[in-house]
Amino acid sequence: MDFEQARRAIKEVSRREGKSEKEVRSQIDAAIRELYDNPESREALKPLFRDSPPGAEEFILYLAGLVSSQKDLLH
Repeated sequence: MDFEQARRAIKEVSRREGKSEKEVRSQIDAAIRELYDNPESREALKPLFRDSPPGAEEFILYLAGLVSSQKDLLH
């Protein structure tokens, strides 16, 4: 998955949910902020994203990579 595919994923979620892309992005950003508000998860994410929370696309790319690596382990 690349950045453009992550952007299209947001667009697809907005279409499916009947929300604007801005609303979907806002929900993703809120979830990321929740992670960063928790000291344990913030410390776990810090090596990946440094001190600032990632944007929606960047976080989607990270999650897609995790899913892909887990999928590879199952096969």
